[in-house]
Amino acid sequence: MRWILIAWLLAFVLSRSALADPVAPETIRDARSDCVVETSGGEYPRYVVKKLGKVIFAPRSDGITKVLFSPSAEYLAFFGSEIDWVDVGDKGFAVVVMRCPTGELRGFAKGFPGAEAGWVDDMTIKFHDNATEKDIVVKIVPDGQFSFRLVEILLRDD
Repeated sequence: MRWILIAWLLAFVLSRSALADPVAPETIRDARSDCVVETSGGEYPRYVVKKLGKVIFAPRSDGITKVLFSPSAEYLAFFGSEIDWVDVGDKGFAVVVMRCPTGELRGFAKGFPGAEAGWVDDMTIKFHDNATEKDIVVKIVPDGQFSFRLVEILLRDD
């Protein structure tokens, strides 16, 4: 009888953990930035960027794999996946960069970023494209006083 009770309790505990949310909600912040990123948690979390408590960007994509502040915390980078790119309006991008002080968004539509995607320096992002197995480097280029654009830097195949 005792083994039956233990087996029943074990089955109950395992079934509860299988139904539990795989990823807890998270808040991503940097003390030097007014931008705060909140996630919904779950297997495919949703992301919302707030500035001083107001939502300034809420992509519908559920394929975002990570969000990282640049080293200076001026920019945020959102990385898509093979499941879904990051949406800005009705367009999808592999990488979306937000300039926190202005809320301005720019997207880069090439590749499927791997898990090691990240910032090289304050103006450069690098990721391994899972589709082509090549590294892609994207540079933030100032375009006027408050604007910027994203430009791919071509790497040589050595």
